[in-house]
Amino acid sequence: MLTLFNIVQAEYLIDKNLAQALDIFDKTLNAISNVFKLDPSNQDAKTYQGLCYLNILKIKKQQKCDSESLKSVHTLATKALSELNDEWFKYYNLACLNAVYGDEKETERQLRILLEKKHPRLTVYTLDNDHDFDSVRSSQWFVKLRSELG
Repeated sequence: MLTLFNIVQAEYLIDKNLAQALDIFDKTLNAISNVFKLDPSNQDAKTYQGLCYLNILKIKKQQKCDSESLKSVHTLATKALSELNDEWFKYYNLACLNAVYGDEKETERQLRILLEKKHPRLTVYTLDNDHDFDSVRSSQWFVKLRSELG
């Protein structure tokens, strides 16, 4: 699927060319909006939309954008991800989003939902290898949650 390819390509470019990555995410969001015109509840489109906004937030953080700009993207990403039916993808990516945004309490809340549901994809390995959690990795609650998994 072209949209998924665009997202993967843009994620690769985040560390290399922010402007080009941002341009790809914007074009992907435009394509997604066309999908919504045909099928407003399309879960794949909502997933890709959430991923785009999450990555745009990462770029805007790297660019040291103002707090209103960050909040706007965070709100759009939260809306897209909250509408997902897939519990893993919803809660895990909301946790990633909030960690990147800087909201530790919400990050913990989303991860705890997955922990309480005993979701098999929530593992020490997953948490240790996801750079979205770098900002909370040494937080007391994160260390505790991680130990509850392992």
